[in-house]
Amino acid sequence: MILNFYRRYIFKHPKSITALLLSLLIAFSFFASKLEIDASADTLLLDNDKDLQFSRTIDKRFNTENLMVITYRPNKDLLSDESLSTINSIHENLKEISIIESIDSILTVPLLMSPIQEIQDLVGGTRTLKKDSPDLTLVKREFLTNPLYAGRLVSEDFKTTAIILNLTKDRQYNLLLEDRNNLLLKQRLGDITQRELQKLQEVKLAFKKHRDTQRATLAKDISKIRKEIWSLNSTGKLFLGGVSMIA
Repeated sequence: MILNFYRRYIFKHPKSITALLLSLLIAFSFFASKLEIDASADTLLLDNDKDLQFSRTIDKRFNTENLMVITYRPNKDLLSDESLSTINSIHENLKEISIIESIDSILTVPLLMSPIQEIQDLVGGTRTLKKDSPDLTLVKREFLTNPLYAGRLVSEDFKTTAIILNLTKDRQYNLLLEDRNNLLLKQRLGDITQRELQKLQEVKLAFKKHRDTQRATLAKDISKIRKEIWSLNSTGKLFLGGVSMIA
């Protein structure tokens, strides 16, 4: 049946079919400029996904941070002066980027077992690699045995470390997201008034406008972060990851 269709229409009128396909291609090309693909972090999952809803509840309750991660595998030993200097350069060069609230790395995390300190000694502050000169043998042992750091901040072979970029919280985004989701839930349950439907449309527009503005800012800042870590590639292998960066 398909073969008969091709013989009767396609093969008998090749010029007309070609012209038709070219016309469709031109039409689609014109409207392609109006196509918008929403690949933001909040659209990677369905809004009514139970795990996503639970995650948002936990985020709100415990004020969790959005973050990106730089993994660094230096050419030399992880605790060598050159490696620590590179990590410090990342700290200094990225701290001025607007989306970054703070940075955590092996330089700044507290050292509680290098050597072990009494509780009363911790009141005045904890040791760090950045501000103190602890015994590096003890430091390495702590990073490999402390469950807070082992397999998280440093790899099991102690050749790769993570540099955590804690991102600034966008309170306006969170407020608009919560308003939108509450109204969408009412709409799905069929328990929404006409006035709330109008408000839903207004919130959707405000949410999209704010998100698009923030997305442009985020893209610029991520480019700055990438440029910075690329400039340090001669010292080792660096990679940037995180939901915001992927989206």
